[in-house]
Amino acid sequence: PTVAELARRTARSDAAARPALTAGERPAELPLSHAQQRLWVVQQIECASAAYNFPLVTRVRGPLDHEAWRAALADVTARHEALRTLFAERDGRVFQRVLPADEAHPPVEHVRAAEAEVPAVVAAAVRRPFDLARELPLRATLVEITPEDHVVVLLLHHITTDEWSDRPFLRDLATAYRARLAGTAPAWRPLPVQYADYALWQQRLLGDPSDPGSQAARQLAYWRATLAGAPEELDLPADRPRPARPAFSGAALDIEFDTAVHEGLGRLARSTGTSMFMVVHAAVATLLHRMGAGTDIPLGAPIAGRGDQALDDLVGFFVNTLVLRADLGGDPGFTELLARIRATDLAAFSHADVPFEAVVEAVNPARSLARNPLFQVMVGHHVRTGDALELPGLSAEYLPFPVESAKFDLVFSFTERQRTDHDPGSLRCRLEYATELFDHGSAERIGERLRRLTAAVVAAPEQPVSRAEILSAEERHQVLERFNDTGRDVEEASLPALFARRLAERPDAVAVVERSRPVTYARLDARADRIARLLAAHGVGTESVVGVAVPRSTDMIATVLAALKLGAAFLPLDLAHPGDRLTYMIEDSGAALVVGSEPVAGKIPEVPGVPVVLLDAPATVTALDRLPDTPLDARPVALDQAAYVIYTSGSTGRPKGVVVSHEGVSSLVATAVDRMDLRPDSRVLQFASIGFDVFVFELAMALCHGGRLVLVPDEARVAGEALTDFLADQRVTHMILPPSLVSALPPGCALPEGSTVLVGTETVPPDLFERFGTTAHLICAYGLTEATVNSTLWPSRAHGSRTPGRVPIGRPDPNTRCYVLDEHLRPVPPGVAGELYVAGRGLARGYLGRPALTSERFVADPFGPPGGRMYRTGDRARWRADGNLDFLGRVDTQVKIRGFRIELGEIEAALTGHPAVGQAAVTADRDGDIVRLVGYAVPDGGADLDPRALRAHVAGLLPEYMVPALVVPLDGPLPLTPNGKLDRRALPAPDWSSMTGDAHPATRTQVRLAGLFREILRLDDVGVHDDFFALGGHSMAAMRLLGRIRTEFGTELGVRDVFDALTVAGLATVLDGAATARPAPRPAGDGAEVDPGRPVAP
Repeated sequence: PTVAELARRTARSDAAARPALTAGERPAELPLSHAQQRLWVVQQIECASAAYNFPLVTRVRGPLDHEAWRAALADVTARHEALRTLFAERDGRVFQRVLPADEAHPPVEHVRAAEAEVPAVVAAAVRRPFDLARELPLRATLVEITPEDHVVVLLLHHITTDEWSDRPFLRDLATAYRARLAGTAPAWRPLPVQYADYALWQQRLLGDPSDPGSQAARQLAYWRATLAGAPEELDLPADRPRPARPAFSGAALDIEFDTAVHEGLGRLARSTGTSMFMVVHAAVATLLHRMGAGTDIPLGAPIAGRGDQALDDLVGFFVNTLVLRADLGGDPGFTELLARIRATDLAAFSHADVPFEAVVEAVNPARSLARNPLFQVMVGHHVRTGDALELPGLSAEYLPFPVESAKFDLVFSFTERQRTDHDPGSLRCRLEYATELFDHGSAERIGERLRRLTAAVVAAPEQPVSRAEILSAEERHQVLERFNDTGRDVEEASLPALFARRLAERPDAVAVVERSRPVTYARLDARADRIARLLAAHGVGTESVVGVAVPRSTDMIATVLAALKLGAAFLPLDLAHPGDRLTYMIEDSGAALVVGSEPVAGKIPEVPGVPVVLLDAPATVTALDRLPDTPLDARPVALDQAAYVIYTSGSTGRPKGVVVSHEGVSSLVATAVDRMDLRPDSRVLQFASIGFDVFVFELAMALCHGGRLVLVPDEARVAGEALTDFLADQRVTHMILPPSLVSALPPGCALPEGSTVLVGTETVPPDLFERFGTTAHLICAYGLTEATVNSTLWPSRAHGSRTPGRVPIGRPDPNTRCYVLDEHLRPVPPGVAGELYVAGRGLARGYLGRPALTSERFVADPFGPPGGRMYRTGDRARWRADGNLDFLGRVDTQVKIRGFRIELGEIEAALTGHPAVGQAAVTADRDGDIVRLVGYAVPDGGADLDPRALRAHVAGLLPEYMVPALVVPLDGPLPLTPNGKLDRRALPAPDWSSMTGDAHPATRTQVRLAGLFREILRLDDVGVHDDFFALGGHSMAAMRLLGRIRTEFGTELGVRDVFDALTVAGLATVLDGAATARPAPRPAGDGAEVDPGRPVAP
């Protein structure tokens, strides 16, 4: 059975409990059905959209009688009230207005056209939107190619029809045409009910939702429980970001399945006691799961909604939409998944009376014009039984009309022709897709993956769905080999060895510039050698750790070189961090000593057993002067020796030390040479804090390739003229800058012409490239401390002036491989999101003193040479078709703020360290490219929590970029999921208005609007910044609000205004600027808003 059949059987099984569907008395204002209400609202929002036009296009060969055809169309319109219904609105209430049969004549346009002109004529007819308040929801176009060859376009609006209405509509049309040819009126049996009777019956059937015993209340309770916690938006492999205001443009393609696959799917249905609909439902859910949509897959499914036999022969919009939630958790086999799907679908079918619109209102998901609520992908299945349009003396052939609109992101519409003695049967799927999200090639690949998947589950239905192959051999080679063809010969030497080679080549070249004072390679080397001898005298040697707390200066660079020359690793200490954090880093790393200077001595923590050497202290200066200035005779440093230890945020509340060897440094230099036009005469800006591993990239670019390192003074490390003037004065050619800083440069500031600017470690806005990309060479970067600073680059220059909607992070660096894998470590296709893994010579040795964490994050590389490792980044990414990567955010609770990776657990640990806090949670609140941390705190006992004091407490323990922007005290314990984990989605949304002051109405307009909000939403109080939909509003409530605004203010706004403005304050701004608003139309005498100058019917 099909989904429609199953739903019908379920509905009819409890017919005894239902009120009888009969024709009866009608009120003066006929209500809309629930399904019609939703389409009415959509039509008001998208007035010019043809997304819900319902075309039937037929090629008719033979002597078509035009007059008989017109009369037949009028006969069918008279028979079915839905086809002669207009929709009127008064005070926010919408009602049906059924025209008398003798006044309702559907317009028929007669067009003569050559064969080549037909597609354009048909397309124009289908694209024209309906004005449902003034036009009949049916129009026809007769395209005459020759007197005996026509294309007939019948266009209906979906508010008056559905797919299951085609058969009675076309059957009645054929009956009427035969009668009119014979010169008589059609003699058909009267219909027992009309659509208006159904709309009234639907209200009686469902009852009052506020009555716990009503059908509506019982079914809505089921849907609230069933859809609790469902994802509000599926993560689909779209080619472009979702637009805020979709145009609903669409296209379609057909997917043909082999006969063997069709038969195999049928056998699966029979052997598992499921229907073919359930099988294709499971297949689509599995496909989306394998394409990165997760394990909780809500899909929309249309059902006929004709649970009463009286509706079988009626034209109307009866279809309802169910949200069917597929659970793919635990990697089930396909047969196990079918058992889950069967239970889910049957339960849904038994609760299918309540309309989808009411389910949306009850579940109350976050509203957005950008997407359909509760689901964005639909799956349907029906059995084709033959053509219904049979006209005497004519042959009629349906013409598939090109899909040009899309109601949803994806629609999988399966059509099955069942097997007979003379027909092997067939299965095909029409895949409709939103062209604002997907390219045609991407849709084709989705279809190919569905074909591969169905073949795989037929061949091995018991195997876990994760093992069903959706990747073609070519795609597998592409993502594993071709995109990772990055091998390159590099200088096999450590950082001090590379520096020594540049020193030998040009000892008098400038190595460092500090406040316009040049320092040559020879002078820098001599200073580094003296400091190295001093460090050696304190016991520093191979694999020692040296803390570096020297302010940005030539001595800072020399100290780093000194440690590296001795085979030690340097530990960068950013003195802007809290003292407790610095103390932990020194102790945890086992630092042999810390090198600093007198101006910052008070910020360097005292750690027992760890001496502090101040380079400018008199005693140290004397000691350095006494040391020989001959070249240091140090043992060669091996590539696998530690170069530095950098601490990053840790999930346990303590930072973790990453040990990075010298092996990746030479590849860093190769990356800069190959991708950043680095030359021996380049001038590299030293901008990054020493505690940020980008410092190593800057150091290596300059001193390992013969260039000069230009130290930026602290007063120029801000977005302004001081920085850009400094760059120009020093003729800097290469720099690595945070995107947020570059974006913040004032309009008068410019980057040096021809310079190379690497921007990364944060999400990069496209307008950055548009503003600066014409004069400077901007490169987007992605990197990790665990993979020697940088892993991918995207050069904007290679793409000319075209800036993509989402800026990619580019291709893997030389000697770097990137894999995008699913949770089972299987490569995913291009366009599909997965977790990013990085491999190659740049991988760090691991986490200092944490072997378990090292083995968890640095895992065996199954795709590389034997013994190779790959690093699990925890970042989500996807391949583009051209081999560039898109960064999609974090997989876990770690986030990036201004380029710093942050474990939320570390901030939570800081919050719970406050004596008044018993529990804490932290989330990242995203608004476009702005990311704010929000803390939640539960008091310990009966303590009162002061949010400002808690922020100050965290600020004393963590760097400022880890301090929550807002701390929200909670009255009860933290919400948990059923398996005992923190339910972050159940935490209250942050109230940012608490940061902006008084939210009470401040103007007369706001006062009046706040009263209307309270009235419509039945609330005692509403703030001027409160979101209408977050307070429980919905589309029909918005219509009522607009009706009250028209009455109260005499101004007409559109539904879109409510969606755009959302709040009292926003709508007040719109109303106060109402000089551009539309005037309210004058109601006609019967209450319908009809333009008297425009006829309703011809």
